[in-house]
Amino acid sequence: MPNEHDYAKVVAKTWSDPAFRDRLIADPIATLNAEGWKIPPSVKIAVEPEGSEYQFVLSLPKRPEGMSDHELRKHAELIICFC
Repeated sequence: MPNEHDYAKVVAKTWSDPAFRDRLIADPIATLNAEGWKIPPSVKIAVEPEGSEYQFVLSLPKRPEGMSDHELRKHAELIICFC
């Protein structure tokens, strides 16, 4: 699961490697997977090329039906990979 250090490495790489930055903007999931991240198919990623340094958008997915609290926590761990 990616962590703050992994995120920082990606940001630094976008600053030093314009081709990587372009790939990340064009296809973030494939680019991050190539960096060793494991992005679940249910996760959508949008890259804001000139985003605010202090902005983080938290999207709350719709609650899955028919799951126990334990199953919900496990499911959330699979789809929320950036916390």
